[in-house]
Amino acid sequence: MKATKSFIITIASMKNDKRERQKGKRNAFALIILWLLSATALSTGAQIVGQQTRGGRMQGQPPPRQRKPLLSSSYVDIDGNGKKELVELRMVSGKLIEAEEESCLSFRKYEGKFSIAVWVEGGPIEQSLNALWGDEAGAMFFHAEPFRLGFHDYNQDGQPDFNIGQYENCNGWTYKLFTIARDGKITPLKVDGFDQGLYVQDVDNSTAEIRETSSGFRKKEYNNTDESCMPCTKVFVWNKEKQAFKLTRKVPAKN
Repeated sequence: MKATKSFIITIASMKNDKRERQKGKRNAFALIILWLLSATALSTGAQIVGQQTRGGRMQGQPPPRQRKPLLSSSYVDIDGNGKKELVELRMVSGKLIEAEEESCLSFRKYEGKFSIAVWVEGGPIEQSLNALWGDEAGAMFFHAEPFRLGFHDYNQDGQPDFNIGQYENCNGWTYKLFTIARDGKITPLKVDGFDQGLYVQDVDNSTAEIRETSSGFRKKEYNNTDESCMPCTKVFVWNKEKQAFKLTRKVPAKN
């Protein structure tokens, strides 16, 4: 009787061992399939769906192979809650150009299409900088060295404003003004008679030479076609009704 029970237990144990081996084989097979699917997804650039994170990436999503070049990373409070939001400027498409032969353009620069994004709580509000500048089809270029936007409040409405420049000639660049709304949207600030921008004796991507005043801004300029402005300081005042700046006076300045 004892021998019979021992035989039955041995048979049962052998069956259990067989089931465990089969289960182990199935698990190993499933892991191989999962690995192959993951490798295929990575090689084709497929994104794994996951939970959205504050930084904009998805949990479980593989990192991008090549991020868009970051030119500027700045922080400013856009909604008055005491917390600063991130403002990023990146090249969307284009190329890096090394310093050329001796000329006013002999510096490393990025040339192409650019975007500017404001990171609000719901995610980034991204816009085409070329379109904001007024030439969506054309190329822009910037010094390749990282820079920060200088924030001001040119029109005294409580929202942060900034300027962006583009090459004009060997003595200066042309700059345009922009403002950031509480929702993160960027719009140009109008300056009557200066739709093509403000010429400034500076060569930075964003200049500190457009100086905020209590009612607008002022800037220094050298114009060899105007004897009263070699150089001079131009003063602009914000007209709230017209939602535009207006040149109010021009003061000759010493070099």
